[in-house]
Amino acid sequence: MFLIKHKTNVSILNHVKGLLSQHLYGKTNSHTVLLLYHVHYLSRKETMKTHWHLLMFMMVHMTLCWATVDVEDLSDTEEIVLKCDACKIVSNKFVEAFGELHKEGGGTPNDEDIVSVSESVCDDAWEGFGVTIVADEERLSGPGSEVIATEKLIDEDGMWSRRLQDMCDEFLAEINDEKSLYHTWASGNSLEEYICRGMGTFAACVSDDWGPWPGDDYDDYDDAVEFDDIHDEF
Repeated sequence: MFLIKHKTNVSILNHVKGLLSQHLYGKTNSHTVLLLYHVHYLSRKETMKTHWHLLMFMMVHMTLCWATVDVEDLSDTEEIVLKCDACKIVSNKFVEAFGELHKEGGGTPNDEDIVSVSESVCDDAWEGFGVTIVADEERLSGPGSEVIATEKLIDEDGMWSRRLQDMCDEFLAEINDEKSLYHTWASGNSLEEYICRGMGTFAACVSDDWGPWPGDDYDDYDDAVEFDDIHDEF
C-alpha cells in the first residue's frame, strides 16, 4: 500500500515539475500548478524530501516569473536608448551644417542665412540611417552617428528617415529662434547638451519618459506622399 502511494506521490511531483516548466513558457496557468501542489501536499504519506523538492521548484518558478517581467520591460529601455541616439544624430547634423556655413561665409553669417541653413537640415533626406545591434542592444546608426554599425542597418519602409526628420522639425518648432542654435554652437557650447540633455522636448537623453516619437500620431504616417505634405507644413 505504501509503495503504491509513494509511486503516486512521485508521479504527482513529476507532473508538477512539468506544469511548472509549461507555465514558465505560457502554456498553462499558475492556478493549475498550485492546485496540483495542494493535492500533493494533502497526501499523508509524502516525505520531507519530496515536499522540499516541490518548495524549491515553486521558489524557482516565482523567481523566473519576476525575471520575465524585467525582460518584457527591456523593450522600453531599448526605445529610450534609440531616442537618445536619434537626438544625437540630429544635433550632429546641425553641427555639420553650421560648420559649413561658417567656413563658406568666412565669419558670422547673417540671420537670414542661419535660419535658412537650420531649416535645410530638417529638409534633408536623412538617408542611410537604421537600427543595428551593438553588445546585444538595438542602437541607431548612420552618417554622423557615434554608433558604429556591426551589421547591415535595418530601416523598414524609411521609418527612421521620417522619425529623424520629424524630431528635427519638433526641435525647430520648440525653439523660439533658430539663431540661438547657431550661437550656442558658435560660442563653443555643446549642441548635444542643448538639444538632448535639457528639459521637456530637449531631454531625450536624460528622461525615461520623453514621450512618443514626433510624428508617430499622424494617421497617415505610413503614406510617403502625404507625409511629405505634412512635413512641408512646418
